[in-house]
Amino acid sequence: MAATDRIGLLPDDVLHCIISRLPMRDAVITGSLSRRWRRLWELSVSHFDFDPSLVSSAASHCRTSDFVSLVHRLFLLRRNPNPIKSLRLRFRLTFSESDHIDRWIASAAASGTDDLDIDLDVPSSYSFPFGVRFPSLKSLRLASCGIRLPIAFDGFDSLSTVTLENIADLNDGIVSELLLWCPWMERLRLSRCRGLLSLTIDGVCHQGLRLKHLRVGECRNLVGIVISAVDLASLEYYGQSVSFSFRKVCRVGEVRIDFRGSGYGDCIAHELEKLLGEVPEIGTVALWASLRHVHEDILPQDSVGFSNLRQLALDIPTRKDTGILNMIIQILKSAPLLKKFQLDLLWYSGLDRTSTTTGETCRPGRFRHHHLNLVELTGFIGNMNEILLAKYILQTAVSLERMTVCPRKRCLLRDGKSETHPAHLLWSVEGRARVHEHLTPDVPPGAQLIIL
Repeated sequence: MAATDRIGLLPDDVLHCIISRLPMRDAVITGSLSRRWRRLWELSVSHFDFDPSLVSSAASHCRTSDFVSLVHRLFLLRRNPNPIKSLRLRFRLTFSESDHIDRWIASAAASGTDDLDIDLDVPSSYSFPFGVRFPSLKSLRLASCGIRLPIAFDGFDSLSTVTLENIADLNDGIVSELLLWCPWMERLRLSRCRGLLSLTIDGVCHQGLRLKHLRVGECRNLVGIVISAVDLASLEYYGQSVSFSFRKVCRVGEVRIDFRGSGYGDCIAHELEKLLGEVPEIGTVALWASLRHVHEDILPQDSVGFSNLRQLALDIPTRKDTGILNMIIQILKSAPLLKKFQLDLLWYSGLDRTSTTTGETCRPGRFRHHHLNLVELTGFIGNMNEILLAKYILQTAVSLERMTVCPRKRCLLRDGKSETHPAHLLWSVEGRARVHEHLTPDVPPGAQLIIL
């Protein structure tokens, strides 16, 4: 007895809905099930997602000619009158396939796509066709291809999000042109663009600039960033230490800075102080930096820029010297409205049972912090300087609700996410007991001390 196709008995609208949620490869395969299913996918798929898995389950076995042929055939077979909502193309294509890529992009543009993602996997001489009109494009991501704006570039009127990755020929002038001719751009992400030497976001030259979110990462030749954008809400930077200059930046909700491979704390601390001084209001600052050479007088006692800070995350090493400890205490004193403080520590040596810090350094005196209520200390090993800092916070944060001490170290990854490293071997042997012994007596009433 032949099996009954019960799913095939469902109305077309229901089947279209089911197929539209399948991966591209699976959606196309449904056309081989029976005559009933043969053309359903053509009317169901509105998100074109092309990568090597479309041709072969083993990406390394996917030949370029097979991939190009299949993608071209799928575009020709499509009978859906509705727009192609998104086109995602991720394959190692070269200049020789330029005509095919242009044709696919033009088809998506004519269909009214609002999301375009082109990733050629390795740096390519292929240049994106900026001359094509995209009446409804909202999000554009280009990776490993070229950018050459035509003289008659009219811009994209509806484009709000631009992501450029591994674009060798990107420079400050091209970024400026994109901001000028894409007036609705709110999000700009730049990553691994080695041709970018400087970056200027100029709201004065670009009247009506609406940029709210800027992310720059691992542009290894970048030396400076100048920002003039009154609507900027968040800034994220990761890479080598660069110089920041802020003009007409009224309020930023969140700043995340990861100075990777930077070894000079005075330079980094100076940039942090300048950042907080030039931007009147910042809600959250997350600073990941290797502050290996820090002096006590890096930050002035009256750091006005810290006065509106609500959240702060720091990633620094713990050493025998007192400079880092003093700097953290200075920041806490200069941020009276701070509510959440996260400190990720990195140990460079074994367990230090003594401290070179003088008693005066961590003596709270008359200072009291009235808003700090959440403190997270990660990467703890049990060094005395770490303990002294934690004791200082417990003694001065009169509104403290919870302090969490965790031996596992958190590290920021390139994509902005984080990963957790295991605890130091000495933590379970001796560190945890020492931390518990020294901190428990100073826990204020109503507060919770969690030692993991």
